[in-house]
Formats: sequence, C-alpha cells, structure tokens
Amino acid sequence: MDGLTRVGKTTTKAAFLATSILWIMLASEEFIFDSVLILLIPISFLILLTISFFAILITIRTIYEYEAGRLIKKHIFKKYFPYYSIIIFSLLMFNIIYNNFDFYAIVFSTTTFLTSVQSWVWFYKIP
Repeated sequence: MDGLTRVGKTTTKAAFLATSILWIMLASEEFIFDSVLILLIPISFLILLTISFFAILITIRTIYEYEAGRLIKKHIFKKYFPYYSIIIFSLLMFNIIYNNFDFYAIVFSTTTFLTSVQSWVWFYKIP
C-alpha cells in the first residue's frame, strides 16, 4: 500500500475517531442536544476530516517519506513515535494551561492527542 492510500485510510479513521471523542465529551458536560446540534455532527466530521488529512500529510507522511528508503515501517515507528507523542502532549498541555483549564481547551486537546497518537498506529500498521 503506497503512502497516499495509507494517508486516505488513516485520515478517514482519524476523522471518525475525532468526531466520536469530540461529541462524547461535549455530551458529557451538560451539553443540550437538539435537532440543530445533531445536524452539526456531519459538518464537524467534514471539518475534522480536512484537519486530519493535512495533519497526517504534514507530520506522519513527511517522516515516512523521509525515512522510507532507509528504514522499515516498524523501525520508523519506534524511532520517531516517542518524540512525536512527547512534543504533541507538551504543546497540548501548554494549550490547556494557557487557556486556564477551560473545558473546550481540554476537549480540543484530548481529542487532538488521542487522534494523533492513534493515527500513528494506523499509519504504520503492517498490512
């Protein structure tokens, strides 16, 4: 499977995961669901699909293309994933602290971290 096919499949999974996490967390915080909000779920999916695509293309695929000729997927994952997860976690924790532990900052950061980490696993999963 080439890199672009892998990006497409990973992006779709990531968008479904991000949408699920986002709406579950919003529903847990006394968030009132009505017919208008139900209509926002597909719109949020499309937005998250676009964001996931560019995030995976810029971060994960770039590392994959850089190391593809020298290392196998398993070694690329083991070499770069720990650094990626530490950096993304630090940036998202800074976001939460900077926003004074605002609920929406926590929802955004949690969704972003879980989705990006799982995207690495999906992208580098050996078929």
